[in-house]
Amino acid sequence: MKKSVSMLIIAATALVAGLNIFAPGKAKAQGWSCGGGSTINSAHTATNGEPPCIPVSTGVTGGSGGTPGMQWESRWGAFAFDSQSATMGMAGAMTSRGRAKKEAIANCRSQGGTNCTVRFVFTNHCGAVSQGQVAGGRYVQNYYSDITLPRATEGALKKCTESGGANCEIAFTVCAKPQRI
Repeated sequence: MKKSVSMLIIAATALVAGLNIFAPGKAKAQGWSCGGGSTINSAHTATNGEPPCIPVSTGVTGGSGGTPGMQWESRWGAFAFDSQSATMGMAGAMTSRGRAKKEAIANCRSQGGTNCTVRFVFTNHCGAVSQGQVAGGRYVQNYYSDITLPRATEGALKKCTESGGANCEIAFTVCAKPQRI
């Protein structure tokens, strides 16, 4: 009796919160699954074994989420870099991949870059760039995205250390979270 009352309370709480915990057909990609009202982010980046889940969306045009009438629109971010002048440009919360790339290059050029190229693009995540010194006095950059900014920075720092960087630090961050429309 206690167990069934507890399950009833959990189900009622989820219903009030707009969650569909009994949704059939959970989204799956690369072995991850999300609950009802969520789907796997297209970047498929996970940290600590947690799936990169975002509200259900049909993409840039939006879609219905876990709550009736709720719609989400994807957002994109990008980093562009000019290695000759060591200039970085970034863009976040753009409505398309192309727009994010274009804005990152424009931002890089506005900072003094003349040979800016896109280095990293992500969607519905936060992105981080880490840098660390390697042999010969050179610097290595690492890009990483994840569902939250702390997880993105943690991942970028880990990649920097794993690539042999010393004194790794976060150089740039920007978020491109899905927007409720």
